[in-house]
Formats: sequence, structure tokens, C-alpha cells
Amino acid sequence: MKRYVFLILVIFAFAACGSSETSEPVDAAIQQEEIIPALVPADLLSDPDQYVGRIVTLTGTVQHVCERTGKRMFLSGADSPDKTFKVTAGRDIGEFSIDLNGSDVTAKGAIVVQKVNQAYLDNWEAEIETGAKPEAAHEGHGSGKEEAMTEMEESRMQLENMRKALAKSGKDQLLFYSLECTEYQVKS
Repeated sequence: MKRYVFLILVIFAFAACGSSETSEPVDAAIQQEEIIPALVPADLLSDPDQYVGRIVTLTGTVQHVCERTGKRMFLSGADSPDKTFKVTAGRDIGEFSIDLNGSDVTAKGAIVVQKVNQAYLDNWEAEIETGAKPEAAHEGHGSGKEEAMTEMEESRMQLENMRKALAKSGKDQLLFYSLECTEYQVKS
């Protein structure tokens, strides 16, 4: 009996070592893939921290695909269409088609968290003020001067909204979770 208890303790010790939180790239997380049952957005929204850095499969209905870049889509579950979870296109996907709006999809990838604090916002403001091109322009979307101005104004508005949200939260940072998608399928 003592041998079994010792063996179980050794197994738990190895399991605990393998689950430490690190900021490994998504590729490393894929190599350490563990089987997690398919999730819906409400599952992830209820306790996203437990999934950070882990590979998950998310099923839901596409509520919105970002029309400007196609880099983001938002999924909701049938049980709670008002709760959406952001899915970003991984480097192998490129972008999502706006034709996905309203489709039921299954997306697989790693859950990542973006931490927004005062330093992040100050850096973002400096980029806006120095005329750094918005992300979309770096990717070949919207390189025109008129469109860049609109994007700059939009960035300023988003920055101001983030500053207000951070102040209202009373915390030193805001956390934004998303699934960095490595593959997806449209359900038929």
C-alpha cells in the first residue's frame, strides 16, 4: 500500500512540474498538447485563466469577423449568444473570411492573455503620436493616407476607451483573453 501511495505522489509531482505557467510561444504549447473536451465560449469566459497556454477546441457561431483585417472573429454559444470569445488568426491561417459570419465553426488553438496596463497604454499613445502605422497597414491593409488618418483617429478613440476602462476597474491592469487559432472548420 505504501508503494502505491508513493507512486501516486511521484506521478502528481511530475504532473505539477509540467503545468507551471510560463510565457512559452504557442508552438511550444502545441508540442505539449493535452486533451481538453470541446468548449463553448461560456466555458472559457467563466474561468479563462485555467486555459491560458493550453490548446483547446472551441465551438460556436461566428457573430462577427473583423472586416478591415480579417484577423479576428468572435464566437458565441447557442446557450448564450450575448457572450462572445475572440479568436485570432494564427500565422498559418492568415485571415478569416467575412463569409463566416453566422456560420457554426470549430476552432483549435492556444488560449493567450494580453495584459493592458498604464505602460502599455503610454507606449500605444507614443506610437499614435509619432505616426507609427497601425497594425493593419503593416499587413498590407489600408496603406492609403485617408484610411490611415481614419485608423489613427480610431486608435486614439480606442486608447481613450481603454484608459477609461482601466481607471474604472480600479486595478493596475486589464486582461483580455483570446484563442490564437491554428486551424478551424466550418460545421455543415
